[in-house]
This record gives sequence, C-alpha cells and structure tokens, in this order.
Amino acid sequence: MNYPSTMRTRMGGRLAVLATFCILLGLAAVVRPEADNEMERRADHQAAQASCNQIAEAIGRFNMDVEQLPTGFRGRSSYGWLHGPGVTPSFRERPDGLAGQLAWFLQENYMAGDAWAGPYLKKLIPDPWGHQYMILAESLWQAPIESSVARVWVLSAGENGIVETAPSDRQLRGDDIGVNLPLSGS
Repeated sequence: MNYPSTMRTRMGGRLAVLATFCILLGLAAVVRPEADNEMERRADHQAAQASCNQIAEAIGRFNMDVEQLPTGFRGRSSYGWLHGPGVTPSFRERPDGLAGQLAWFLQENYMAGDAWAGPYLKKLIPDPWGHQYMILAESLWQAPIESSVARVWVLSAGENGIVETAPSDRQLRGDDIGVNLPLSGS
C-alpha cells in the first residue's frame, strides 16, 4: 500500500518508540535480577554477622558466669572447636581436637556445673547458607603464655562454605564472616 508521507512518519515514530520500549524492558529484565542478587547477598551477610555477634555475646556471658571458657567438661581442654547446627563447612586448615556442640555450653548445662545461669542463647540456627557457625575453641586454650587473653573467632564460613580463618589469624580470611572475641582465661 502506498500511505501518505505524514502517516508513514507517524507509524515510523510509533515503531521507534515501541522498539525503544522493548529495548529498555529487555535491559530491565537483565539488570533487575543482578540487583536483587546483590541485595540478597548483602542481607545474608548482615544476618550471618548479626548471628556471630549474638553467639559471641552469649559466650561472653557464659564466661562471666561460669568463670571458665567453653572448651570442655568443667573448663578442661577437650574440644578443638565448637559448632552449631547445620552442614559442617570445609576448612582451609582444620582445627586440632574434637568438635563440641555449642548448645552444650550456651543452651544446656552439660559442661559447666552449678555456676551456669543460662540458657545464654535462645536459638541456634545454621548460617544463611545452611552451614554451622564455628567457634575456634582451640584458640581458647592455646593462648600465648604471656597473655591472659585468648582470641576467639566466632565464624560463618560465608557463601563458599570454607572456613578460611585460622585461630591464629588477626583478621578474617576469604569470605568468612565473624567476630573476634577477647576473653579472659581462668
């Protein structure tokens, strides 16, 4: 058909607007999921950090009440590390010693005796990626002799599921999330 030139101009303009709209819609479909993924990653990271802080505070209250560190039965050095519920993460450098359950110290009085005034933590849950929160307890009882303070890491292995921070590290490694908790040894 042979349309008048003004009609062809209007149709061409509408097609250009429609094409631009389709391109913008396509770009939004690509960019939006990436923005959502980044927001979800940040929310997971913040949730893991908040849980690490709560566990650290609970360990601090346990330490103040019981006047011992959560390392084994009545303060004896039995455990190399403690864990919460969930899938055991991998370790860059696996801690020495046995694994103990964090609930034995913070939720139930299996280890502390009469001075225990808990529960110190209402609920223990896995980190946002389904892994156990880890407490590198070996740093509790292998503190340097010249120091009366032990550095304790309360950690989430992060999204990659690998604990990359060692008890001797002064800062977090890899994508680990956590808090370093200074405690006075007894």
